[in-house]
Amino acid sequence: MQINPIGITSQDFSNTKKISINKKYGNMDTQESKSPTAMIQETIELLEEQLERLKKQLSKVEEKIKALSSIPNEYAKNMLMSLTEQATDLITKITTISARILELQKALA
Repeated sequence: MQINPIGITSQDFSNTKKISINKKYGNMDTQESKSPTAMIQETIELLEEQLERLKKQLSKVEEKIKALSSIPNEYAKNMLMSLTEQATDLITKITTISARILELQKALA
């Protein structure tokens, strides 16, 4: 065992992995005790948060597209194509998540 200048030893970190694993499995125990309805509702909330983040990203990409569309040079055109692909990808993700939220909401009804 070697002590470094700030006084932390290798033993200080020896149980880190074990603690992380225990926390992971401890979390699974609490999820098992939740009702299916509560788990579905929690999933819906997480998906809605993700949906909001994707919508914000899409809004930023659309702003950039609008700004670049008025610039006539080749570099701007290439950037515009790339941003359009990003927007398409974001729209696909938004649509998929929205559909999943609707499915889960129907399951709760």
